[in-house]
Amino acid sequence: MLAYGASIDQVDEITRMEKSTILECLVQICEAIKTLYMRDYIRKLKPRNLQRLLQKAEARGFPDMIGSIGCMHW
Repeated sequence: MLAYGASIDQVDEITRMEKSTILECLVQICEAIKTLYMRDYIRKLKPRNLQRLLQKAEARGFPDMIGSIGCMHW
């Protein structure tokens, strides 16, 4: 579901698992990702780091890069 954007109906046909089990697994995977990566990657940028990234992006021709990542707008 995460990798391909598949619906739960598509996944339950492929895996032959109940929808509730699939959703429970999805929640557990998301929690594990959050636990592993939250401190270093999934956080608001500090102003200094944000400015550095914006400068790099602009130099490479992507001036509004930060606003487009994951549809998050700071």
